[in-house]
Amino acid sequence: MHLRRNTNIDIHNSIFLGWPVGLYVDGNNTMANANANNLQIENSFLAGMATNFAVPSGQTWSATDEQNWFLSTSSPDRNNATYTTAADLQIVDGFNLTSPNFLPLSSSPVWGASVWSRTVTGALTYDNTASTPLNSTTVYLKTQAGTILETATTDASGNFLFNTIDGVYVLDANALNHGVGLVFPTLSNCVFYRQSANSYCFAI
Repeated sequence: MHLRRNTNIDIHNSIFLGWPVGLYVDGNNTMANANANNLQIENSFLAGMATNFAVPSGQTWSATDEQNWFLSTSSPDRNNATYTTAADLQIVDGFNLTSPNFLPLSSSPVWGASVWSRTVTGALTYDNTASTPLNSTTVYLKTQAGTILETATTDASGNFLFNTIDGVYVLDANALNHGVGLVFPTLSNCVFYRQSANSYCFAI
């Protein structure tokens, strides 16, 4: 995968076999999108690559940084994996040029690895000039009708994370009653529709 030119691509539930380079994040803007979780690769496999991770010279990220991002298991858990050979993924006959068979064998590690949801991350802060983060605070993911679907607790920097399928949702902090306005200054992998006091409506 050669990802470049400030891309915000999402890649989910995918298998990549037998290429010279598995992942090549090209450019500091593309790297920044990955760090902000606007560029996503999740629930995917690299196998049988000559080199799993590489970056162009002069870039802020090293190949090790790229590897750590791809294989992250916390905040978020990307659920990706690498295998030394293409055979390790146990695809029936993926390299047959006349009659390929891309089905996995019953013992393949890809079974059960797909996740049909997206990771949405953001931060919750006071609406003040310092954008003071709110830590240990509950954020609510709701339907447009107000039904609570999930809750998340912010960390010391006000960051939070949800996993959800495509749809239109409301992020709500109205129940918090801190006495001042609250804002979500950063939110990844979504499109804003509208906002009201302490809540945002968005789509993914």
